[in-house]
Amino acid sequence: MMKIKTLILLSTYNGELYLAEFLQSLIQQTENAWHLLVRDDGSNDATVSILQKILKQYPDKITLYKGKNLGVKESFNDLIKPILSGYYNVKTYVMFADQDDVWMADKLEVSLKAMNHNGKAHRLPRLVYTDLEVTDAYLKPIHSSLWQYENNTIHCTRLNALLYKNRVTGCTMMVNQALLKLACPIPKAAMMHDWWLNMVASRFGQVVEVDRATIYYRQHINNTIGAQKPKLTVLENILNLILRKNEPYLDHLEPHRQQAQAFLSCYQSQLKAKEIKSIEAYIELPKFNGLKKRRLIIQYQLFRPGILENLVLLLRV
Repeated sequence: MMKIKTLILLSTYNGELYLAEFLQSLIQQTENAWHLLVRDDGSNDATVSILQKILKQYPDKITLYKGKNLGVKESFNDLIKPILSGYYNVKTYVMFADQDDVWMADKLEVSLKAMNHNGKAHRLPRLVYTDLEVTDAYLKPIHSSLWQYENNTIHCTRLNALLYKNRVTGCTMMVNQALLKLACPIPKAAMMHDWWLNMVASRFGQVVEVDRATIYYRQHINNTIGAQKPKLTVLENILNLILRKNEPYLDHLEPHRQQAQAFLSCYQSQLKAKEIKSIEAYIELPKFNGLKKRRLIIQYQLFRPGILENLVLLLRV
């Protein structure tokens, strides 16, 4: 069994432009007790060569293996397998990384401090996450806080709210093995690995928010998701509600409902009867007319985080 304090999981794919900068930011961490486990997801550029070069320099810090193209979610599932098998010490924490970001020098140190704050980091499923500094492709600052940039400053760990939206960004997360063993393997119906882990930790464990940036979050044309600044002001949103109120509002949430169904299938035996009915109502909302939709939303507290978002929800369903 390998004894490592923090295991960092990285799935790479055609990352030659920015990968070297990310790797250098790992080498410069103030907390040095880490190991990087890399799975290349079938790159056809210089990504593997860059990894092999850094591997020669730091053979004790990096493990690399190449796989076929699975996509980011399944690639992380593959990276998690040796953890679930017990290969690593149970006290080893796990972090997730993206190939194009740059970590601030104390990211690992800050996350470890938050994880160990109350001395119970190994017992309950536990997830720690931080804010990010938004930059352009050349690391020029765009905004000091992704949360403020996206107007996403409401801290919410209610499972019902998480059915609609995820706030945790995977590349900022540190989790313990208790969470991974409960949440993994991540089902195919999950929107993303970070969203799924957030849901499981929020319902069955603890989610710890660190209100500071620990990553330079690079924005470029190949971002899988990226920072998304709200396009409409509050007034524009209200006008949008009035002009588009008869359009079907819930249709775009079909992937969210599939994720909710997967969550229910995985954890139904561990959920309270009211929680089961609440998730079932969320899944079945599109079947009903507007009046019944509103009644179910209120009855089961199927609210999003934020007053304006719930105004949109109740007026548009």
